[in-house]
Amino acid sequence: MIRIKKDKLIFKKSARQSQDIVNQPLIFASARLPLFYKVLVINK
Repeated sequence: MIRIKKDKLIFKKSARQSQDIVNQPLIFASARLPLFYKVLVINK
C-alpha cells in the first residue's frame, strides 16, 4: 500500500514538472512581450 502511494506521489511530481517545462517558454514569452512592443514603438 505504502509503495503504491509513493509511486503515485512521484508520478504526480513528475507530471507537474513536465507541465512546468511546457509552461516555462510561455511564461518567458509573455514576460518578454512588453519589451518587444517597446522596441517596436521606439523603432516607429
